[in-house]
Amino acid sequence: MHKTLLLSFLVVGLLFAGCDSNDPVVNSGTLSQADINTLAAALGCTAIANISAGQSLNGSLDNIDCTVPFPGDDSKVDYYGFRLSQGMSVTFNLESSDFDAFVAVFNSNGTVVDSDDDGGDGLDARLTVNLDAGLYAVAANTSTETPVFGSYTISRSN
Repeated sequence: MHKTLLLSFLVVGLLFAGCDSNDPVVNSGTLSQADINTLAAALGCTAIANISAGQSLNGSLDNIDCTVPFPGDDSKVDYYGFRLSQGMSVTFNLESSDFDAFVAVFNSNGTVVDSDDDGGDGLDARLTVNLDAGLYAVAANTSTETPVFGSYTISRSN
């Protein structure tokens, strides 16, 4: 199945966490423990790092990371949570020389708000989305449905 078709389906609570030494520290920055718990329950993954406006983070997709919550998709994912106190336009860039980048934004219920595959340079992902005030997570993922590993940089601006 094509990944964008799979985005309409979300399996909640079937997946468990994974993070590794190349991923940002879990619960760093402005997310509260309650925020982490809310996103973890919605996404089926307890490894949620914070991403703030203007921040650029290096990470990697590895075998121990969470599996995306879409039927038939076994690719790995890292989640970055953030809270908006007011509605605004937010841009995410996901760049990798190791894989075809795919980025998706989820609301606090685990529903996909929007996603992008190749909106950046080459095979990089770039997504600009208008969001209301609230709690969200952005997923660093690959465009394939099979596990692909490698390093990436994700950034957020608004």
